Amino acid sequence: MAQFIDLPDPIVNKNNTILNCMITWLKWNELIEEKASWRYRIEDLTIPVVNKKLCEELEIPRAEIKDFKHTNARQHIELRWQDVLEINPKIAYDIRVKAEEYGYER
Repeated sequence: MAQFIDLPDPIVNKNNTILNCMITWLKWNELIEEKASWRYRIEDLTIPVVNKKLCEELEIPRAEIKDFKHTNARQHIELRWQDVLEINPKIAYDIRVKAEEYGYER
């Protein structure tokens, strides 16, 4: 991704700064939107109509996903919107707008 997105901090040992993560999420989604004919939220793949549409878009046989676990075993710091706003208010605002466009609530 770093080949396509200009990041302010060098990536060392796969440890990104929070600012790098913010910019990566925002810029990657903007880049993909320029190229995509359709978009979906990965957590919605268990919804039959979304799953069916994805398989049609990819021109592959229907492969129903019955259970989608919302787990992540990696350790994470606790990050609040206030933390993100303090890092870069403009990028934080743009992320919030994009997330709301994607159907994520405040």
